[in-house]
Order: sequence, then structure tokens, then C-alpha cells
Amino acid sequence: MADWRSFDPWFVFLSTAHALRRRAERDAPAMGATYGVAAEPLPFQISTVRRILSDVRIRHLIADEVGLGKTIQAIMILNALHSDNPGHQAAIVAPERLLAQWHEELWTRGHILGHIVDDTDRARMSAWRERKAAGEAVPPEDDPAVRHMGASVVLLRPRDVADQPDWLDPVRQHMLVIDEPQSIPREVLDRLQLKADESRNDEAAFRQLLILSATPRLGDPAWRDIIYGLLEPEQMRLAEDAGEDPSAWLDRHEKEAARNLVGLASHELEAQGAVAFRSHARTRRISRQTRAEWGEYFPVRNCTTCLFEPNSTEIERLDLIRTLIASRVESASTSLDAAMWTTVRGLLRSRRSVREAIDRLNIVIPGMAEVRQAAVDDFGDSRLDALTDILAGIFGAEKDRLKAGKPIRQREKVVIVAGDSGTIDMLETVLPRWFPELAEGGIASLRRASTATDSTFEDIRAMQEALEPFLTGNARVLLLGDWIQAGLNLQHSARNMIFYSTPWDPQAIDQLTGRIDRLSKASIKAGGKGNSLPPLIRVWRLIMRHSPEEGLSEAMDALEVFERPVPPVSEDAWAEVNRLILHMVSGSGGATILARLRDIRDTWSARGLASQLDHFAPLTHQRIVNEAQKVGEIAQLLSLAGEEGASAAERTETANADWLKASEKAGGFLFEQGRKDFSLPPRRYAGFWYASRQTEPPFLLQAMDKDREADDKVALLIHRRHLSVPPIRTVQASSGGGTPHDLRFFEHGDAIHDGLCQGWLDFGLPVFGDGLQGEIVVKVGDGHPALALGGRPVAMTIAATRLRAPPPPINNSDFGAALDWFPQTARDSYLAQLGEGVAADHRWLQTQLPSRLRVRASVLKGQDWEDLDRSQIPALLRARPNPEDRTRISGTLQKLRLNVDPVFKRHLDEIDNEFNALRSGDLKFAVEEWKRRLKVIDHDARIFAQVFRNRAENRARGAATSMAALRRGQVEANERREALVGLLAQARTRIAKDLIAAAIRDRTRVTLHACVRFVAPENL
Repeated sequence: MADWRSFDPWFVFLSTAHALRRRAERDAPAMGATYGVAAEPLPFQISTVRRILSDVRIRHLIADEVGLGKTIQAIMILNALHSDNPGHQAAIVAPERLLAQWHEELWTRGHILGHIVDDTDRARMSAWRERKAAGEAVPPEDDPAVRHMGASVVLLRPRDVADQPDWLDPVRQHMLVIDEPQSIPREVLDRLQLKADESRNDEAAFRQLLILSATPRLGDPAWRDIIYGLLEPEQMRLAEDAGEDPSAWLDRHEKEAARNLVGLASHELEAQGAVAFRSHARTRRISRQTRAEWGEYFPVRNCTTCLFEPNSTEIERLDLIRTLIASRVESASTSLDAAMWTTVRGLLRSRRSVREAIDRLNIVIPGMAEVRQAAVDDFGDSRLDALTDILAGIFGAEKDRLKAGKPIRQREKVVIVAGDSGTIDMLETVLPRWFPELAEGGIASLRRASTATDSTFEDIRAMQEALEPFLTGNARVLLLGDWIQAGLNLQHSARNMIFYSTPWDPQAIDQLTGRIDRLSKASIKAGGKGNSLPPLIRVWRLIMRHSPEEGLSEAMDALEVFERPVPPVSEDAWAEVNRLILHMVSGSGGATILARLRDIRDTWSARGLASQLDHFAPLTHQRIVNEAQKVGEIAQLLSLAGEEGASAAERTETANADWLKASEKAGGFLFEQGRKDFSLPPRRYAGFWYASRQTEPPFLLQAMDKDREADDKVALLIHRRHLSVPPIRTVQASSGGGTPHDLRFFEHGDAIHDGLCQGWLDFGLPVFGDGLQGEIVVKVGDGHPALALGGRPVAMTIAATRLRAPPPPINNSDFGAALDWFPQTARDSYLAQLGEGVAADHRWLQTQLPSRLRVRASVLKGQDWEDLDRSQIPALLRARPNPEDRTRISGTLQKLRLNVDPVFKRHLDEIDNEFNALRSGDLKFAVEEWKRRLKVIDHDARIFAQVFRNRAENRARGAATSMAALRRGQVEANERREALVGLLAQARTRIAKDLIAAAIRDRTRVTLHACVRFVAPENL
């Protein structure tokens, strides 16, 4: 590390002060790496993530409604865990269509480079295993085995897990993330459940589990068992041992816990109720937030039903449909997926779809041939006419604005749900004839692939290429089949959706509408500012009169499917809904059917997610709001005048930009804002690099290779408002092309950010922490606010609290003989479980005893030190308090001629008094919370031990067989496992108690001091 005297002392102090601020913000309430994602985390997201990270173990389902940002929350969790432990690894299993989105957002939002496992990797990995079996020790650098082992996140398709489960490695990977489990084959979920079950003898299992699903189908007994088999494997095993239905088992224990609360005093009820929820509630590991609770952050839906009259040819089709329904209604009366209804839907779409539907019929119906021939000869299409009228209104409104001289901020784009490939083909051909602006690249389409290729990358690339013209290019229309549902985020590109063909499944409508009705940059901004006019999305559905669609539309209106998201309900409820819809489309429905649908709408709720103990759930709306108000306390403390209306994120970003500027002014680094991006469209970014090869930086950053040319500056995105929608991975630094640069979001979790933070603390604390080296004289320009102090000395103190570091990793010696009974792999697995428990307790304690930062400054007036008003201090701690002032600022170190120890002591006494008052309240609450937490830990340990106890008892009963010796060995092994579970729980409790005791005993504080005089250059 370089000599600090070679650098500007004032900016070294400022840079170190900023680093201390960032370290404190990382460990402050609801901030840290959780808040470090390139998005504007919303209150419910912050609270959900905080709850999961601080729970006794990470084993949770995030079941928020469609569009509430489940992926963002998962990335927040991964970023926090990876920031705490750079060696943290995860495996994400998701439907193939979601892998590209995950891969992009892990980097653009969460600083995490993921690796998508491809078929090519699978073949080469198999080859490496063969070489390894033959004695080869180290794979070559380009082998996928190296990328796999080194990747922070491995992204897997379900078929990867089915065909080659070795990609899942709980020994090395800490967390398993399962996205959209309802779209994953059952046999794959069974395999994932085995990989995540820590009660399976001595095999390693994932210590952390996260499931994401807006529709987990917990009302369906089969799916409920799958989800709870992942979330609560020990409970499911005990239910099986008892011969009980798992749901009945959970209900019984929940009711018993609820009965034990009856008669308690109010203060006891709150404490014991919280323990009961965290131990026994079936929703204790499930989080669900709805739009009804957070509607201010979402757009408003404007839904329009367009009823159009059929033409003469289409009337003949309707006659054919009625004949078909009359002849086949008995055989198709139980399911809307029956072949007859598929034919009916085809007859209501394009002329090509009509021909294909008739060709699939295996019966002859009077008039069928004439209808088919008319679909060839007659070019009339009332549905197409209705569509073009809507499009003409959308596009025409823009032309009217232009004629009136009004600007168009963004050209309207439209998503059209076409139904099937034949209809997509037709619309691609016909629409440019009506709207010439769509002729050259104005239409994008996404079709269902006929077959998957041998390469995941090729399949993903094909989907990306199909969407790219609409997402970032000039395409104004996107044509979709109604099979497109989860994993497609279109809210950044379009606010218009037209159901050219309305799906007959309410859940499909809900998912498709959710592609544009989601959290977006505009809606979050409106909600955060309290805007009374939130963004508007527009949805049209085209309904042919006198057709089955008319009954379908009435059914959807009764359910209000188009007006609001659909909650998760039981399979029985959906079966009844589908039966009622079938009556409506077949013409046998009426007022009674519609009344029943409205009753279902009024009573359905998240029944599969309810608990008798939900009253004691930690994530109440008011608690979430209260926690959100604590976000950004440090940023607010150090904010400048004029920043009052900024959000916590905006204040932090402004201070971070100043930090980078201070790092440059200190010497050794180069920071350039507003660098030109030669990509199309251009993005805003900043460059950061070492000043030159000749100038020694104060320290080196591992993420920046000093031997590279200065033109290869690291590209940084500092402000969320500059984030592209959707986010982009790279920028182009040169007009001549060349390799694009990765665009890094400068926040907690990014290697540049975290390296700069640690580097400045290591560099500056020895200089400004204990004893002063001298007085810093700072030359400032005429507009600098510090000149109002008249050049008098200013004593500055910055102090931050921090929690004691977590204990070192646990080793075998802590348990001695108890672990000696097990093979090495089992020892490692049990110790890993304990290590995760200890880490979870440390994360919890961090939420109870968050870091805080305080600043004091006093100016010398005569012989006395007079405290500065705290509102004056932030401007003194900025490298450039006024961004418009370009006057050069520089500092020099001179001999200290004042006795500043008394004023610094007074500063610290005042700060310590504040810290102690806050700490006293924090500790009191933490001790009470620990008592509750300990009961939950003990409960889970007893459940875990009971699994092995049951297993030992069951095997003991069979010890009289011919394999008695083997049985006795298995009994003894399970008895040892039961005993070891108790020892692990005791060790975890002891370590956590030591952490709390140290927090009570210690007053860990980091302090910076400086004596500064601000002068104009001519007064020096």
C-alpha cells in the first residue's frame, strides 16, 4: 500500500469518511447488500427479504401476486448472501424460457455472473468425469467443469436435473432456487426435494432453499404436498410416520398451538403468538403480498370490451359451431380442453385457423365443406376489422398530437394475443397493408417452438432475437400465442394489450395481462411520489356477438378477471369455475350461472395460504410501512439542502458519485462522469480507472487489472434513473467498435464498490482514526459554503457502530467423539448445517443491532469551540457540495498548533450518549426477541431429532429379521444422529449467546477525526 503522504490529505479523509458511511449503511436497518440491487426496492420487498435473511433458516416460498417483483427479491437475497460471503454459490432451476431473464438480471441488477448449463457443457462435463475417474486431477481452464465450479450461480433447466442431477452439488452450492415449480415436471421436483432434505441420513443437502411462484397451487392436495415437502420435509416425514395426511398433520399442530394461546394476557399473547406462528403456522415460511395492499405502486387498468357483429360468412361458422356443440356436448362436458372446444376456438379465429380446425374434425357435419370453402374465398373478417379500428385509434392519436404540435415522449407499442400460429401468420401478413409503418420491421412475433434444439443457448437466443425488435427496437406490434405466460416482462415496452383471441382459462388471462401490468419504472416513481395519477395500461378484448365468446366474456366479467389479478384458489374451486364457464360457452348458462360465478369471486381468497395463526405473522402492512420509514436514515443525515424531496436511493447515489469524485481528487484514480456510449440507443455511464501507470494508486482493486490500458475503464452505472428498461449488460466505449464493456451497478455487492470501501478504510483509518497527523488546510472556491466559517479551524468527528464479526467456521474438534461415528462427508454436512444456523443468527442479530453513524463538527471562535448546526455539516463532507462549482479544491497538511483533544473528546461523549441510548433500546428488544427465537430453534431441533428417533424405532421393530445385525447398526446410527442434532442445537445456541453477550459487553465503534481550515486561495 502506498504512503498516504503522497495523496491529497483532505480527499483521503473524505474518501475514508464516505467508505465509513457505506459500511454503516450496509449494516443499517433494511439497507446493505439487500438494497444494493439495480432497482428501487419497495417497502414490502425490503421487509420480505429482511425476514427471510434473518429467519432461523432460509427455507421460504415467495408467493407474491404476478408482477410484484419476486425475481428482484430473490436477487436481493442472493446479493446480500454473496456480499457477506464471496464464496456463496447457488443453483437456480427454472423453466427454460426464464433462464435468459435470470442470466441478464443477475448481472444487471445483482452484480452476479451466472452460468447457463448447456447441452455442450453436459457432454464436456461427462468427458471430464471420465478423465477424472482415470486419474486426471485438474480440469483444463476452458473446461465447463471449471466454469461450473467457479460460477456464483448455475442456471439449470428441469431436464438438466432429470438427465444429469450431478449439476446440483449441495457440498459446494449453498442455496437452491426453484422458480415457477408448477411448470416443472413432478419427477424433477421429487429429485429437488431429495437434494434439499437435510434429514436424509448423512448425505449433503442444500442449506438454503427459495421457491418463487405466484400460483403455488396450495389448494391442490398433490401440489400442497410437493411444496411442503420442499419447505417442511421433516414435518412431512413425521406426518408419514404417524400415518396422517400432511395437511391434517399441519392443521392439528396449528390448532393445538392456537388453543395454547387462549387466556393469555395481552403482553404474553403477543410474545407467545409470535413463537407459535414461527413454530407451527403452515404459512411460517411463506410470504405473499398482493396488489390490493400496495396498489399505489402499480398502474391502473383500463379494460374495454369490443363487441362486433359477425358478417354473413361468419354467421355460417356460428351455425356450424352450434351444430357441433349440440352433437358433441355430452362428450365434451367435463373439460374446456376437450378436442371439440379446441375446434370451436379455431373456428372463431383467422380464416387459416378455420380451415385447420375443420380439417382436424373426424366427423362430417352439414355445411362443414361450405364453411371451409368460404374461409378460402371470402376475405371479409369482422374480427380483423375490429382490431384495425383499435390500432387506428392508438396510432392516430399520435398523429393528432404531432399535427397539434405536441411532443410524443414515447411511441405506443401494442401486444396482441393472437391465439395460434396460423392467426399470427395472418396478422403478420395483413396488418402492414393497413398500417404501412409496420411494413419494415414494425411487427415482432413469438411463436411456440415446434421442437427444442440441442442447445439451450440457441433456444434462448432465438427467443431473445424474436423479442428484441419489440423490446428495444422499432417494432410497434408484438404478436403472441396464448401459451405465453410467466417469464415475459413487457411492462417497459408497452402499455397496450389486445386480446384478439381471448383465452378460455381465467389464469391464462391473468398471466398474459400480467406481462404489462407489472411494477415498472414509471409506476414505482408514481407510487413513491404519491402521484394521484398513476400510469395507465389499456386492455381490449374482441368478442364476436352471438358466439360462445359472448358467454365467455360474461363469465370473465362476473369473475372480474380483466379488472384485477386472480388469487390462488383450490383445484376444486377452479374445477367448478371451469364447469360454469363451460355452461356459458355452450349456451346453457344464464343468470343463475353468473350469480354463482360472482359468489365465487366474492369469496375466493388465498385459501391455500391461510393459517389460523396469521394474526401473529411478522409481515403486517403497518410493520412493513414502519420498517420502510427507517430506510436511508444515514443518507438523510448527510444529505444536502435541496435534497429533501429525493428518495433514500437517490440521496445515496448522489453521495456515491461524490465518493468517486473524492477518490479521484485524492490521487491515483480517474473518475469520468457522462462518458459517451456508442451503443444504440446510447446509455449514460461513468468511467473509473487508475490515474495512470506511472501514478501509484493508494491501493489496488482486485476487480481492476492495472496492466490494462486506461481506455479499458470500468463502466459504472451510479444512478438508478439512468438504468435502461430493460437493463442492459454492456456499453460500447469506442466509436470504432471493439469489445463492449460490462456495465456495473455501483452499489453494495459490486466488486468495485466493495473493494473501494475496504480499500479506503484500510488506507484512511490508521491516518485519521487514532491520532491526528496535522491540520488540513483546504483551498476552496468563492462559492464554497465553508468560506462562511471565516477560515477558522474546524474539528470534525465521524463515528459509526458495528456488530462484532461472526465467529470463525466450526470444526470437528467442537464435537469430538459425536462426529467420529460418521464418515467425513457426513461430518462436513452436519457442520455445514451448523455453520448456516450460526450465520442466520448473526444476520438476525444484525437486524436487531444495526449500525449507526453520527457526525459532529465544531468551529474555533476565540478560545472556545462552538458546535456547528448539524444541517451545516453535510456540505463540509462533500468533495463538491455544489455540482455547478468547478473551482479546484485541494488540501495540504500543516503542523497542528492547537490542542483539539478536548473537543474531540466532547464529540465522542455526545455521540456515545446517543449510541448508548439507542443501543440500550436495541439490546432490550434483542434479548426479548432472542428468547422467542431460541424457542423456535429448539422446536425445529426437536422436530429434526424426532425424525431420526422415529427411524430408529421403526428399524428396531424389524431387528428380529435375518438381517438383524444390519438393522441394529442402522438403529444405532439413527440414535447417534438424534443425539448429534441436539448437540448441534446446543452449539448454535451457545455461539449465538456469545454473540449477544459480546454485543452487550462491547461498544465497538469506528472513529475518524480531522482538524480542517477552509480558505480561499488568496488567503493561504
